[in-house]
Amino acid sequence: MNLTLKMVIISLSFMRDIVIVEDEFFAANHLKTIIENLNYKVIKIFYTGEEFIEQKEMFYDVVILDIQLAGKITGIEIGEYLQHKNIPFFFVTSNTDSFTLKKAVNLKPITYISKPFKEIDITVAMELLMVNIPGTIDVITKRGNEELDISTILFIKADGVYVDIFTENATITQRKLLREIIEKLPNHFKRIHRSYIINTHKISARKSTHLLIGNHKVPISRAVKNVF
Repeated sequence: MNLTLKMVIISLSFMRDIVIVEDEFFAANHLKTIIENLNYKVIKIFYTGEEFIEQKEMFYDVVILDIQLAGKITGIEIGEYLQHKNIPFFFVTSNTDSFTLKKAVNLKPITYISKPFKEIDITVAMELLMVNIPGTIDVITKRGNEELDISTILFIKADGVYVDIFTENATITQRKLLREIIEKLPNHFKRIHRSYIINTHKISARKSTHLLIGNHKVPISRAVKNVF
C-alpha cells in the first residue's frame, strides 16, 4: 500500500464532521449529496456567514466555503477566522476576479474549486484534505517509536512533565506537555481543563461538572463549561 493511500484510509477513521457555508440552496444541497455519497458526514449547512460565526457550540473538522455569501460577512472573512483556528477548509466559488483570488490564496485553503463544480472536483478536494490532515501521532512505547491512531484516543491527562494518553485499549505515558500534544491533533480535540484534552467525538454524556468519556469522568473547567 502506498503512503498516500495509507494516510487517506487512516484519516477516514476520524475526519467525519463537515460544515458547508454556501448561500445558494441548490449548490449547498448538491455539495451535501456528493460529500455524503463519499461516506463523509455533513453536520450542518449555513446559508450566511453570520449564521456560521454565531454558532459557538458546534464541533467540526472541515469547512467547505463559498466566497460570496448573502449578508455582510464574506467567505474571505470566514477563511481568516478558520485559518486563525487552524481548521482546514476549501473554497467553492464563482468569483474569478484577480484581487479576490489573491486574497483567497493567501489564506492557504486546501484547494479552490470554481463553479459550476463537478463531482470529481469535490472528490479530489476531499482526498487532498485527507492527505493534509494527520491520522496518527508519534508515541514512544516499550517497543520503541510507534504511530498511534488518533481516532482511538479518548482523552489526555497532564501529570507534571508527563501526559497519560487514554485510548480505547490502553494508557500510554509520554514525557510531553499538553500544549505540545494538542498542536498535533485535529480540531475536534479540545482542552477543557488545564489538565485535560478530550476527543469530542467520544463524549457519551454531559453533566454539570464533568463529561463522561467511556467509563471515565473528565472534569470541565468553568471557562469552557457553557460550551458543553
